[in-house]
Amino acid sequence: MTSQELYKKMAELSTEGKAFVLATVVESFGSTPRKAGAKMLVLEDGSTIDTVGGGKVEQQVVLDALDALQRGVSRTVKYELRTSGEHALAWNVAGRPLYSWR
Repeated sequence: MTSQELYKKMAELSTEGKAFVLATVVESFGSTPRKAGAKMLVLEDGSTIDTVGGGKVEQQVVLDALDALQRGVSRTVKYELRTSGEHALAWNVAGRPLYSWR
């Protein structure tokens, strides 16, 4: 989806009075599925439009975005893509994308 299409969808959702979160990769290091600038909309029902990378990281992004939406806050969250450890989000690559909710 192009940025123009995404922003058009945001305008439509706003006009319809639907709540959503814009999740944006603001920085990435190493091997990550999407780079800085990648965007995804998370709607209040948990559905998404576009992607910030897929997999377990994206699942966590959706959960965190819904929490931010419920609380009515903006936030920046750092995820580390690791294959082992207490907070590992299993992935075939290793890197550190950052996501921002607006």
